[in-house]
Amino acid sequence: IEPVALHDAMGGVGVVSSSGTDMKSVDPAAVDTVVSVFLAYIASLKRHGIAIPTEVPTLIVCVLAKLRRYSELIQLFQYKVIPDSVEVAESMLEASRAAGAQVRSRRRRQDSSGARRPRASTASTAGAGATHALVLRQLGCDTLWRLGLPLRAVE
Repeated sequence: IEPVALHDAMGGVGVVSSSGTDMKSVDPAAVDTVVSVFLAYIASLKRHGIAIPTEVPTLIVCVLAKLRRYSELIQLFQYKVIPDSVEVAESMLEASRAAGAQVRSRRRRQDSSGARRPRASTASTAGAGATHALVLRQLGCDTLWRLGLPLRAVE
């Protein structure tokens, strides 16, 4: 898969880069299509006993994490749709850090605004993000452990 082809399929937005790309301008239908194609590709490779290039699952993890579609990402991992690899585990750990940073940023904004918000909605929003961060971290660490890299999981 050429990065340029993915760039074009995603509406010209550089989803692969880790820069501050504005992902809000990406067409959700394009994302769903690209992710579906990659998942079908992985399923086909598995069915025929062909090794899956590590770039494909890593790209799925990066795209879904950048779009903050953490629940979807967690499900793909839990159902073993995405195969274990060091690159995928590291991408999951990075997604965990990003989800955690997002929660901390939201809390800082709420604290600095001084506006009183209803506790239920604030707690549920922050709680979901914190839960996603913890689950993503655990999945990344578990993957490294299964790959026989327990010391890297501790780092």
